[in-house]
Amino acid sequence: MADKKVSQLTSITNLSGDDLLLVVNDPAGTPTSRKVTVNNLFGNVVVDTTHKNRVTFKANTAIRGTVCTVSANVIMQSVLTVNNHDVVGELVDLSSTKIGNTTARALISKKLDVSNATVTFATKTNVTTFNAYVANTNPRLRDLEANSLFYTTFGTLTDGGGILYDGAQWRNTPGPAIQININRTSNTPYSYTFSGGGTNGSNNETLYLYKGFSYLFDNGIYDNTGQLDRFKVVNSYGGSTYANNITGNNALVSVFTVPHSQIANLYYESSLNGATMRGRLVIVQ
Repeated sequence: MADKKVSQLTSITNLSGDDLLLVVNDPAGTPTSRKVTVNNLFGNVVVDTTHKNRVTFKANTAIRGTVCTVSANVIMQSVLTVNNHDVVGELVDLSSTKIGNTTARALISKKLDVSNATVTFATKTNVTTFNAYVANTNPRLRDLEANSLFYTTFGTLTDGGGILYDGAQWRNTPGPAIQININRTSNTPYSYTFSGGGTNGSNNETLYLYKGFSYLFDNGIYDNTGQLDRFKVVNSYGGSTYANNITGNNALVSVFTVPHSQIANLYYESSLNGATMRGRLVIVQ
């Protein structure tokens, strides 16, 4: 073959593993011309490499070694599978990824951001500590039951407040929270019955409320026409509806935080059967 300049050679755009390149071996000592295949060139890189632009992997890629350090953001738009190793960082964005294999762990010191992805916790997941990262004034709290994720949006959380799950969603309360479930007897004349919060289940029992505590009254009573038989806190039987420190009074769910200034006892009654479904709320002094 006649001598040609490199610039005169026919171009090739797709290399195969057995293609050859010319290299100079031992250039600082006894230089000799040698050949190397593309497979050996890229399969045995023994020096640090720096990429100043994007690197695209179009096939399966394995990173093997003791430590892989990434000092920039890593965005995974497909599946990241981590087997038998830890993923450690302050901010881990798992928008479209999964951490596979039960022996792998994700150790996140500040924030776990799953964006709009679905997170599934395996059965009997052991959650020893769950520190919520509050990104704004409407954080979401998820309950970590096996294979179940319920969530709700809170208003602004306050120091010393409580949270309470009412069977459908989590609610924030201004103080320590106690839930009382409301029902009624099956035969007329109807009477209220209660469960939870230390109640004894007797008809129209007297409820003892402590100042500073929040009580969530969960009412699910409907009449034969489908109308809600509303539970309401009142100042006296047949009297005005109580309005101090109570939200949702006369609604499906009521939350009542007993004011420290409350001295007089209160009462509860039904909106549809107030003559027989009624009782006392004793404010413990």
